[in-house]
Amino acid sequence: MKTKRILSIISLTLFLILAVVLVYEASMPGEISSEHSGAVSGAIQDATEKVESAVGGGGENSLSQKITLNFSEFAYMVRKGIGHFGAFMVLAIFGTYALISLLKDKASAILLSLTLGVVIATLTELIQLNVQGRYGSFDDVMLDSFGYLVGFVLTVLIALIIKLISILRYKKTKNATF
Repeated sequence: MKTKRILSIISLTLFLILAVVLVYEASMPGEISSEHSGAVSGAIQDATEKVESAVGGGGENSLSQKITLNFSEFAYMVRKGIGHFGAFMVLAIFGTYALISLLKDKASAILLSLTLGVVIATLTELIQLNVQGRYGSFDDVMLDSFGYLVGFVLTVLIALIIKLISILRYKKTKNATF
C-alpha cells in the first residue's frame, strides 16, 4: 500500500511539472518555440539516419532522405504529434493515475482529470493569443484534448484490468481455502 501511495505522489508531481512545462512552452515567443520544434525534429532525423546506416539502409528512397526533402512538413507532424498529442497523452497518464489513486471518490477523480486536461489544453492555446509570433488554435485545443483523452482511456483501462485481476486472484484464493 505504501508503494502505491509513493507512486501516486510521484505521478502527481510529474503531472504538475509537465503541466508547468506546457504552460511555459506556450508562453515562449514563436521564434524560440520554432527552434525547440526544429531541434526535436532534427534529432529524430539524425537518429533515423544512424539507424539506416547501421542496418545498411539509406540512399535515394530512404526514410531519412524523404525527411530531408520534406523537413518542414516533417517538423510540423512532429510538433503536432509529439508537442500536442503526445505531451497531453503523457500528462493524462500521470494525472489520471494520481487522481484515481489519491481520491476515494473515483467518479470525482475521473471528472477532475478530464476537466484538468481540457482546462490545460485551452489555457496553453489562450496564452499563445498574447505571445509574439504565436497564435492560439481551436484545432490545437482539440488535438491536445484528444491526446489527453487517449492517455486517460489507457490509464483507466489498465487500472480496471489490474482491479479485475486482483478480484479474480482474491476469489481463487478464497475458493481454495474451502
